[in-house]
Amino acid sequence: MDKNLARLGLEYADLTLLHMPCDNPDDSVRFYRGLEAVLKAGKTRSIGVSNFNASALRYLVSRAAVRPAVDQVEFSVAVNRETLFGSDAETHAAGKELGVTFSAWSPLGRGSILEHPTLKNVAAAHAKSAAQVALRWVVQQGMAVVTSSKSGNPQHLSEDLAIFDFELSDREMADLGSIESP
Repeated sequence: MDKNLARLGLEYADLTLLHMPCDNPDDSVRFYRGLEAVLKAGKTRSIGVSNFNASALRYLVSRAAVRPAVDQVEFSVAVNRETLFGSDAETHAAGKELGVTFSAWSPLGRGSILEHPTLKNVAAAHAKSAAQVALRWVVQQGMAVVTSSKSGNPQHLSEDLAIFDFELSDREMADLGSIESP
């Protein structure tokens, strides 16, 4: 951790994640205890996990001294039923039950998902972009969202934030949640 902080020119990180659960759950606990030590040393402000499904998250929380602040998993209108790495309703519910924030990375999906007819139709009905609707779909489920604009386009960045002035209906939520990954 010290080398990474030095390379970044930082005294501490805001959030440090254990990227994947190990094949052996006890190994995940062992590695997570290393993050707890980094937290205790003041080298990070919070710790969490990434790609933990419901059972891996429950196992870890039952043995950790510090509850993970976040479980960051790939989650979008097209990726929301995959149980191995926690992109499913059961993992989201487990996070709520355990007090662990469920954070969606890649909430805009991959490839041509923003061109999907269902997404475009819902966007048109709300006079929003497909990206805004995809982000709203995630946020409306009570999830945190992690996005990045690869283009650095200021318009895209401001659009990503303009998702709180409309609400999707239950029907729209269901239709969007049934989109298959391309």
